[in-house]
Amino acid sequence: MKKHIGVGLLAVTLLAAGTGCGKKPEPTALEATPQAVTVVKAERADLSNVLTFSGTLAAKEELKLVPKGQGKVARINAEVGQRVNAGDILLELDNADIQARLDAANAGVDVNKASLERARLQLEMNRIALDDARRHYDRVKSLFDAGAASKSDYDAAKSALETAEKRCASDEVSVASAQAMLNQSLAQVRQTQVDLENAVLRSPISGIVSARNVNVGEYLSNTAPAFTVVHIDTVEVKADLTESDVNAVRPGQEVDVKVAAAGETPFKGRIAKISPAADEKAKTFPVWITVDNKDYILKPGMFAEFQLPTAHKTNVLTAPAEAIIVRNGTPVLFVIADGKAVERKVKTGFSDGKRTEIIEGLNDGDVIAIGGQMSLADGTPVSIQEVQPATAKPAGTGAPAAKGQV
Repeated sequence: MKKHIGVGLLAVTLLAAGTGCGKKPEPTALEATPQAVTVVKAERADLSNVLTFSGTLAAKEELKLVPKGQGKVARINAEVGQRVNAGDILLELDNADIQARLDAANAGVDVNKASLERARLQLEMNRIALDDARRHYDRVKSLFDAGAASKSDYDAAKSALETAEKRCASDEVSVASAQAMLNQSLAQVRQTQVDLENAVLRSPISGIVSARNVNVGEYLSNTAPAFTVVHIDTVEVKADLTESDVNAVRPGQEVDVKVAAAGETPFKGRIAKISPAADEKAKTFPVWITVDNKDYILKPGMFAEFQLPTAHKTNVLTAPAEAIIVRNGTPVLFVIADGKAVERKVKTGFSDGKRTEIIEGLNDGDVIAIGGQMSLADGTPVSIQEVQPATAKPAGTGAPAAKGQV
């Protein structure tokens, strides 16, 4: 037993002697291996929040045209894609029966004009006779009062005067009746002319025919649209803004509108109108953007994407949005100093989706972990594997920031 203990002590002594002969000790398991991280410097920048929307283009005006009259289509004067001016006739209905009624009404006007003229002439003649009868009565009455005319002469003169007066009164009624008949026939002419005008369909606006729903020979009623005409010198697209964004835009504000089907270059649009009240169901505020389309490149129904800048901040201290992590409900950054990760609780502000304003907890030029930070803890040794170049636009350049989130 004593022999075994002696051998063990000798082995330990020799091992201790061998360790002290200038050899370096092996690392212990308690020493952590540095964690690789990617870093970037905190920078000052100008931030813009841009809301991105999409929708389909619509014509500024779109009219579905229904004729006032009804009947068989006799002629079509416009086709889909054709430009028309306000007042142009698009189609004509068969109007032979209306034209016949108009001819008859015009003939009735001529007859009633002649009747009125005869009645006026008769009245004029009887008024002359009445004047003669009145002068004769006045002369006979004077003689009768002086005792130079008989009672029978006086009575005859008085009777003639009364008869002449009655004839004039009757003629005045005849003239009035003839005038009424003429007025009635003139009204009939006007009504028939209206019916004749209603037998054609005119475009009330200048634009382009986008639909034709009738053919020659078909019976057309006044309940279904025959043509659709659109005015696309200006097109529009609608956005729905939340209550937090609607007050950041204004009528007349310029908007970039991208239409992939019309090329890569964005079109300049303007906010035309903003609804003062929210939609009852969506609880959003409709905003309409108009785009000039003089060359007719843009067509209703094309897909459009447009951006509305709603906020802007200049020369603010920022960090990449992906560098910020949330722990226990608090946003934190890991600043790299002296080979270690230092956890910094920060207060964030405005963000454009790529960079975030840091109000408190960060200094200009601090080196921030932007890769590998999710597994870091305060005091973790790190080794910098890559330094990311600056990603922010320099403050004061006025360059737009990236898109925001809707």
